[in-house]
Amino acid sequence: MRIIRRLRALTLSLRNVKMARPRFRVGMSKRWRIYLVVYFIETLVVMIGVTAGFGLTNWSESNKEKKLASEYMKNLSSDLENDIKNLTINDSLTGQKIQEMTNLLIILKTNDLEQTDSVGKLLKAAFENVLFFYPSQTTYESIKQGGQVNIIKDVKLKNDLIYLYDFQYAQLKINETVILNSIRQDIEPFIVENFDLTEYRVINQEKLFDYRFANLIQQLIYDLSKNITYYKEGLAKCEEIRDRVSQMKK
Repeated sequence: MRIIRRLRALTLSLRNVKMARPRFRVGMSKRWRIYLVVYFIETLVVMIGVTAGFGLTNWSESNKEKKLASEYMKNLSSDLENDIKNLTINDSLTGQKIQEMTNLLIILKTNDLEQTDSVGKLLKAAFENVLFFYPSQTTYESIKQGGQVNIIKDVKLKNDLIYLYDFQYAQLKINETVILNSIRQDIEPFIVENFDLTEYRVINQEKLFDYRFANLIQQLIYDLSKNITYYKEGLAKCEEIRDRVSQMKK
């Protein structure tokens, strides 16, 4: 009897164990679901945070770039206005110098000795207040040196700026250097040798009316005429770029 009782007790114990297993599984299943939900929410929060961080960084960089571009456009507009003013002045003064030298050349070509005094006056006027063009390119050089050329999104504007500063102004500088060298190496030595610089009076008439001096003046007129062409082309391009920059600033 004792043995039977023990077997029955053991059977009941086994049954209780079997009945408890599903409850354990149910409990673990609920916990697993909760864990997955929490993990998903945490992952989602992290992803949203990272995305928002990237978005905020991009917005901040874009905002800085826009402000920098706006500042560049403002300074560039000021530089262009200054160049327009100087190109206009240089164009006008160079035209006057060409006219004075043309009148001088006529006297030299006709060997009109009676107008010797006029030669001195014309030479003095021609070589007084000689101006060369110095472009305002601080902003452009700052953009280039800072590697900020791509900050200008307008492709045509970018190309026009490169063409103006790196080609047109470079051509003008070369031509002005040619003129300056010609004046210093050929014309000034002749004037120093054959003129009284205190009164700008001709000392040696024979050399004055020599064909070589007339040729020097003729070449100088030609070079100055090229300068006027560069001034006008540069002025037109400056005004075009300035107008486009002004529209971008609005």
